Amino acid sequence: MAVYLITGGARGIDSGIARRLVAQGGTVIIAGKVTRHVAGARSVICDLADAAQVASLLMGIEILEGKLDGLVCDAAHLTHIFPLVAAAAPLLRAAPCAEVTLTSAHAASEGALASLSASLGPKIRVNCLVE
Repeated sequence: MAVYLITGGARGIDSGIARRLVAQGGTVIIAGKVTRHVAGARSVICDLADAAQVASLLMGIEILEGKLDGLVCDAAHLTHIFPLVAAAAPLLRAAPCAEVTLTSAHAASEGALASLSASLGPKIRVNCLVE
């Protein structure tokens, strides 16, 4: 069974992704500052801008699940994405093609940041599915 971590509020696209992954038999963990209910998924309170909380979250996933197959980064603030992807990398490396996917997702997001910042201002959202 595949294990997925979704950051953010599990509304909109997050909710749809979570429901689809649960329907496919995946274990889905939704992490954010508040709990959100998606049938069949687990909700965990975690401030994704806090490195200690992210480390604790990932350690818990490793202890309870033994792996992490996918990471959906969709929390409201971009600041958590790069540290979270870097922290999750050791768990995700066991997934097929994870290194290329992690590297390309990180590079594309980081590379687009300057352009997005200039054109969109402070309301930037970067959605990234790493599977």
